[in-house]
Amino acid sequence: MTKVSALLENKDLADPEVLDEDGPTAEVGASKKASYWNRRSDMLYYQYFRYMIRCIGPEAGSIVDVGSHSSPYLEWFDWIPEKVSVDLKKPYQSETVRGVEGNILDLAFPKTFDIATCLQVLEHVPEPAPFARRLLELGRLVLVSVPYKWPAGRLKAHVNDPVDRRRLAEWFGRKPNYTLIVHEPFVKTSGARVFALYDTGDPGRRFGLEVRKGRRPA
Repeated sequence: MTKVSALLENKDLADPEVLDEDGPTAEVGASKKASYWNRRSDMLYYQYFRYMIRCIGPEAGSIVDVGSHSSPYLEWFDWIPEKVSVDLKKPYQSETVRGVEGNILDLAFPKTFDIATCLQVLEHVPEPAPFARRLLELGRLVLVSVPYKWPAGRLKAHVNDPVDRRRLAEWFGRKPNYTLIVHEPFVKTSGARVFALYDTGDPGRRFGLEVRKGRRPA
């Protein structure tokens, strides 16, 4: 198992809903047996993610998600005909979502997707810049989320904490077109995540109220 594989394999233990303020709770061992998605599906940042895809992709024909870890959130976007889930070991797949096992640095795709997404992955990647710039090659619009200013060393699998907008700009080689910080309630030290949205064809594009007005109906 490579270092990247090992870190991403254990990323289900690296989020605040399975941590108390002093570190892993006694329930972590049991939680590993539970569904990764069931423990996370009602988190606030997922609801923002769902809303943002409705805003930026109301007419999208294709979407690829990188690092899905068997999570079924691509099913939310039932109006998008082509949905692809990529993961090192556990890509989500169903009748409507194609699963691809592998590392995007090694995989070739025959097309550029309308949207590429990557949630809570870059903090686990030892060399995030090549990974981030590969994401920009996958989609016309790229939406990522990472922990925002989580303390360094608090979580073993997070090799890049703390992450802020400056570090994202370094990894991607450019500033995002839009950012949004989302806080999970009732979490003191590790509750914030930042979304960063990139238009790969227009680095100067602004995303404003018109995007929201044109969103896909719920």
